[in-house]
Amino acid sequence: MLNNDILQIICAELEYGESYLTNLSDDELSRRKALLSLGLTCQSFLNPALDVLWKKMRSVEPLLSVLPETTVVEGKKMILTQIAPSSWDRLGFYTSRVREFSDSDALNAHESVYTFLGQRQPIFPNLKTLRLLPGMCSSAMFLYFLSSTLQEACLPRDKLDLGARTGQSLDLGPSLSLLVSKSPGIKSLELQWHGYSGLPHSLRSLPQLESLRVMNVASPFLGRDFVKAIASLPRLNHLNLTFSAGTSLDYDDIEQGFPSLQEVWVHGTNADLYRFLPCLPRKLQDLIMYWNKDDDGAPPLAEIAAVTRTLLKFSSLKRLQIEHIISSLRRDFDDPLLWTVFEPLLELKELELLSYDGALSLSDQRTAMIACAWPCIRDLSLGAFIWDGDVPSVQSLANFAQHCPNLEYLTYPVRLDVSNATAIPPTLARHPLRQFICSVDAAEVQNPLIVALALHQIFPGLKYAGGSVGRWDEVQTVLDSFQFLRVQNRQFE
Repeated sequence: MLNNDILQIICAELEYGESYLTNLSDDELSRRKALLSLGLTCQSFLNPALDVLWKKMRSVEPLLSVLPETTVVEGKKMILTQIAPSSWDRLGFYTSRVREFSDSDALNAHESVYTFLGQRQPIFPNLKTLRLLPGMCSSAMFLYFLSSTLQEACLPRDKLDLGARTGQSLDLGPSLSLLVSKSPGIKSLELQWHGYSGLPHSLRSLPQLESLRVMNVASPFLGRDFVKAIASLPRLNHLNLTFSAGTSLDYDDIEQGFPSLQEVWVHGTNADLYRFLPCLPRKLQDLIMYWNKDDDGAPPLAEIAAVTRTLLKFSSLKRLQIEHIISSLRRDFDDPLLWTVFEPLLELKELELLSYDGALSLSDQRTAMIACAWPCIRDLSLGAFIWDGDVPSVQSLANFAQHCPNLEYLTYPVRLDVSNATAIPPTLARHPLRQFICSVDAAEVQNPLIVALALHQIFPGLKYAGGSVGRWDEVQTVLDSFQFLRVQNRQFE
């Protein structure tokens, strides 16, 4: 006899994954029909199959299909009479299975159906995830979806039409306060609107909150009180924050907060980043920084370097991504000055992942410095450079084979003018590097065989190599041959 866990796994395999109940492909529909047929023909599968089929919803329309009271008026589904007790039981049989609801504009039903369905609140008693459009968040119908079981909410889920239908003056602060009062156990919250009055107070009322994403929120709501509120959350582990223009960033007295924070994604100008980063805890593990463009253009290089120097506080940082900095680091800066922006990162000895898109010239000597700096690195991507200076040779990659024993993915600039006479000492130990991407835009492969051989000598386990200009497919073909021969040799050993 199959136990319930195995039945759930089988049913989940027949389901369509991350798709929703609308806009399904023919293949997705066929799998759902197969799952429904399985549930109807085998009693043991019925409840697990229904749990999977009703787990996610993007509309209340499917609920109307199980109610005899539903009628159609001018192409819209409506409920014109009170719902009978037997119909409520039938409805509850399905609504109790819904775990995720994300409403859609394409509702082929009259809005009045929410009034009827909301007579027994909440509509979905076991709901875990809620994502609603702005209009729904600001209406009385919002209350119908709030359950004490909620763990994840997006308020609202659609930021593309800010103000288009509901007006820029709309304040979702009361809706957020209502959400907090009805669902205090929320663990993940996403705020994408421009205005939330009482935001700090609402956040302090979510002691279980583990993940917070705040974007497009107007500057008056992101001052000192907001940062103090999120810094006091005892379980906050992940923070994704986008600063708006004109935000007041006076956080000098916030240094001991964020007791559980491990991951931060922050979008802001150079000034925003410089003032906010010192607030974060020293034990931070994961940091992604997006440089937003300053209204006055690129800031002085010394100010950009000051931001990267603040990262030295996070000595145990494991993963660091610095994005969009290339727009701030102009190509007319001198190379030594550009190096002062990058050089502080070499002090972060625990890094396992680094992605840096800032302008930079590299050489064989600097390549050796970089490889020696990060013995724990697994994924390294240096992808945007100035080519007025030197470009490292392929031979310089041997530094990574020697000093970075855990490196698996490497994006790095190298010259591809490798000749037959070039001596590259082979790597005796099997290095784990699987993928190499040459990040020199104008570097064209002249001799695929020699390039592939050079890479294979340094990284015997290399499975993929690529670049942006010509003949890398030929390099890959040669590497595939090397790997095939390696497998064959093992079989004969």
